[in-house]
This record gives sequence, C-alpha cells and structure tokens, in this order.
Amino acid sequence: IGFTISALKDVGGNISVYLAPMMVPSFLLSVVTLGLFCSIGANLLVNYAVGRMSVVKVSSFGAITTLCSMFSGVIFLGEPMTLSLLAGASLILLGIYQVTK
Repeated sequence: IGFTISALKDVGGNISVYLAPMMVPSFLLSVVTLGLFCSIGANLLVNYAVGRMSVVKVSSFGAITTLCSMFSGVIFLGEPMTLSLLAGASLILLGIYQVTK
C-alpha cells in the first residue's frame, strides 16, 4: 500500500500513467513469473526443507536470498561490487555458518 501511494504521488495521481507498464508484454511476463512461479516454487521448497531439516536451519538459509539479490544486481544490472557489499555478504555467510554449526 505504501509503495502504491508513493508511486501514485510520483505520477501526480494519474492512474493511466501508473498502469502504463502493464501494457508492455515483457513487463507483464516478468510480473507473472516472479509473482506466481517464483513465489510458489520457493514456498514448496521451504516446506520440503522443513521436512528434512530443523526450522532454525531452514530460516537461517533464508538469508541466502539477500545474497542472491545482491549478486544478481551486480551480474545482471551492472551495479558496482563494493567493499561494503562484500563485507555484508561475508557477515551473512558467517551468521549462517554460526547458526547451522
């Protein structure tokens, strides 16, 4: 709700400008893919993992999604690989290691 209100403010309350990306097939395909397939697939995999591992271990691996997002930005969007990015990734991996140990 917050992001929608902010986006509507940015376009001056013009709903047609706000909904214009929905007319672009590649955008719509991306939204459907991420919204349906990725979410459903991720939830099925989490349920499977909980059946095989403790919930604490499974939840600690949820932090890996942050790493995937960071490195996907670097690889696919050309975002800069900074020292703070590497430090944050290292801390996440260290935390996962400590929890699973």
